[in-house]
Amino acid sequence: MSTSRDDIWNSVHAAAMEVLPRLLRLLGVAERDVDDLFQEILLAASGGEPSR
Repeated sequence: MSTSRDDIWNSVHAAAMEVLPRLLRLLGVAERDVDDLFQEILLAASGGEPSR
């Protein structure tokens, strides 16, 4: 059973997957770094710790 928090996170994740990579490129993030930065942003948004 899905909780409201899960539903919200799924919506945020889907929107981020659609928008963030394009916005990062527009901001001048190097193509090779877009995927890594995208993952770090989603991890931080979910409350996880970025890997170092």
